[in-house]
Amino acid sequence: MGSAGEFNIGQLCRETFGHACVSIGFATDRGQVAAADDWGDDVKIKTVLPSHVDSWERLLLRAGLHRALVDWRSDPELARALGETRLERAIGVIYRPETEMRSHYFKAQLSKQFDALVWFEQTGAVDPLPGTPAEGAPDIYPFGL
Repeated sequence: MGSAGEFNIGQLCRETFGHACVSIGFATDRGQVAAADDWGDDVKIKTVLPSHVDSWERLLLRAGLHRALVDWRSDPELARALGETRLERAIGVIYRPETEMRSHYFKAQLSKQFDALVWFEQTGAVDPLPGTPAEGAPDIYPFGL
């Protein structure tokens, strides 16, 4: 995102807190996700397509681990290997499987983006907590109540 002139909460935290910030990414090959088609739309349970053959997710799948925490902060050789450019899939509050390649994949260098990564070969959708936001509740993005 940074190379495209965009920013995200991880970048803002890194700029504000420096090395006191630990940025952890999450990745999966396939499964389900609770996401909307567009901002403001209702949440649906959607099937996550298997990862693209040229992606970090597919590389992690080929490593044969069902789940893992990969931490390269104290492993320069691993950080160097994860510094090459590959496709990475980003799934958030919006997921559009019908346009997944265009909508959710981007070129990334994992070790420059994160300090560690949580990997799940297959994921399940989260169950939303009951209740609704309080009317007039302030926006807490990114650091306040």
